[in-house]
Amino acid sequence: EIEENGASLLDTIRDQVGTAGAGLTDLGGMSTGMKGEVESEANDALVAQKLDHLVAVADADDVVNNSIIARLADSGATADWSAFVQTTDSLRAIRDRGDAAWVTATGFALASVVGALADAAAAGEVTTADTLMQYLKQIVNLLAGGPGIATNPSAAVPANAVNVFEILNSLSDRLPTALASGKMESDMLAISGDATAADRLEALMDGILVAQVNDGSATTTVFIGDGFTEATADHMNGRLITFISGALSAQQTDITDYSATTQSFTVTLLTEAPANDDFFVIH
Repeated sequence: EIEENGASLLDTIRDQVGTAGAGLTDLGGMSTGMKGEVESEANDALVAQKLDHLVAVADADDVVNNSIIARLADSGATADWSAFVQTTDSLRAIRDRGDAAWVTATGFALASVVGALADAAAAGEVTTADTLMQYLKQIVNLLAGGPGIATNPSAAVPANAVNVFEILNSLSDRLPTALASGKMESDMLAISGDATAADRLEALMDGILVAQVNDGSATTTVFIGDGFTEATADHMNGRLITFISGALSAQQTDITDYSATTQSFTVTLLTEAPANDDFFVIH
C-alpha cells in the first residue's frame, strides 16, 4: 500500500512539475530573509568594484590610475583621479568660466599667437612676435588722436612719420579748392598762378608734332617721317626739327622742303643721317 501510495504521490509531483519544470508557475515569492541576502550580496559587489562612489559615497581617490575614469579626469602620462579639482574642472566651473572669466583672456598672449602665424611667413617677412608687435605699435602711434584712439602707446616711430589723421585732414582742406572741372590742376597754372601764361603754354604744346623717322636709307639732308598726317606740300617748310632720341638727340635743324606724297623732309645739313625709328619733334 505504501509503495502504491508512494508511486501515486510521485506521479502527482511529476505531473505538477512537468517536463523541464514547465509546470512551475508560482513559487509564492522569495522570503524576506532570502531577499535580504540577495540585496546584501549585490551591495557587497558594488562596493567591491567601488561603484558606490558614483552616488552614495564620497570619493576618497579610490579610482585606479590609468582607468577609463582616471583618464577622463587627468591628462598626465599616468592618469590620476586625484588631479581632478572640482572648483576648476567640473562642468559647472567650466560653464561659469565661459560666462564671465573668458571675457578677459588669461593664460595666453596675442603676441605669441600672432608670432606663431608670422613664423610661417615667407623669407624676408617679419618672423618674430616682438618685431611684429613693434610695427603694430608704430601704426597705432600714427593713428593716435583719431576716433577711438585716444592714447599714444610708447614705441619708437620713424622720424619722418606724420600723424595719418593730420595728412587726411590736410588733404580734405586742400582738395576742394585744388579741383577744377573734375581734374587736379598740376600744370603751369599750379606753379605760376598765371592763367594766361598757362593757356599760352598749352597752345604752344598743342602746336608741336611728335614724329618718327621711317627711313632705312636716310641721309644727312633727306629722310621720311611718320606718326602724323599732313596732305599739303610744303606745309612744314620753315619749321624746326629737334631730335629727341638716337645719335642726333638734341640736334636741331630747319625744314627747307616737305613732300606730302611721301612725307619726306628736306632739311639743312645734319652732322649725320638719322637712324630708322629715331624720334623728333616739329615746332
